[in-house]
Formats: sequence, C-alpha cells, structure tokens
Amino acid sequence: MSIGDLNSHDYVAYCLERIQSVPISIGTETDTSIIGPAGVNGVVGIKPTVGLTSRTGVIPISRNMDSVGVFGRVVADAVYGLDVLVGRDEEDPMTHECSDTSIKFSDYLASRTVLDGAKFGLPWSRCWECVSPQRQDVAMQIFKAMENAGATIIRTDFPCARNRIAQDGSWDW
Repeated sequence: MSIGDLNSHDYVAYCLERIQSVPISIGTETDTSIIGPAGVNGVVGIKPTVGLTSRTGVIPISRNMDSVGVFGRVVADAVYGLDVLVGRDEEDPMTHECSDTSIKFSDYLASRTVLDGAKFGLPWSRCWECVSPQRQDVAMQIFKAMENAGATIIRTDFPCARNRIAQDGSWDW
C-alpha cells in the first residue's frame, strides 16, 4: 500500500505511527477532513474560518468551504501552527475578506488556572447515562482533571430530555 492509497483518517494515523516527534502537520478541509481524522486519532485539529488562511496551491472542492488548517499533538502546538498560517494572500481573494488577520491566537492560550471557578453542566438524563461504561470512565477522568484544576462539574438534566430523547439515548428525528 502506498501513501496515496490512504484516506484522510488513515493518513493521519499513518503519520502518527511513524513521526511521533513532529508537533504539527497541515491539512485541508472542506467537510471534516481535519476535524474528523483529528478526533479519530486523538490529536488536535483546527479548521479555520474560510479566508483566515491562504488556499493558494490547494486543489479546490468548494471555494466557499475549503480551508487550510493544522493538526497538532497538543492544543498549543496547533495554535502556534495556526499563527504561522494566518494572513492575507494576494493570490487568494477570500483572505481579503477576513476582518483581522493580524490576530495571534497564541495570545489566548491559557494556563491551567483558567478553569478556576468555571462551571460546566453535565447533562445526565438521556445523555451521559446512555454512554457505555468505558466511555463514561474516560469522560469522568477528564471531568475529575477539570475539577482538580478548579472547575465545578454540575450534573444536570435538560428539562425536555425525557420527552424528546428515547430512554436508550437514540434520537428519532
């Protein structure tokens, strides 16, 4: 199998297996080609607003949806990569429409104390109660880490969840 035979999900996995020390990679997205593989492979994927990054040299699928974004091992790596990509390009008219390409997203990275005093609602009925025990365990570890960083997790229910969501958590729209 050659690299050209891989779909975007498999390509990200291929790269992660072979190049563990590379902090970022760049990809294009029209419809989940960054966020999908990032989610499946446990890395950070940032799909910027169209026009924030140049698409010069990208073979277009949709002029209104294509965008060049970043994969990173951690949020900070992806954000620093995005900072490098952001900017106006005379060859890409969509970058002329972006209101402010001088912004540095890395200025908004926060320390672990950012969660101090934050409150998060955790919808339980018909939502988290329907998740497999293994996934609940992983999520609870994350919520515990958030609490250890100063956040409060409040178990709550959507008022209408019992009327709109089946007991097994499935949606019937």
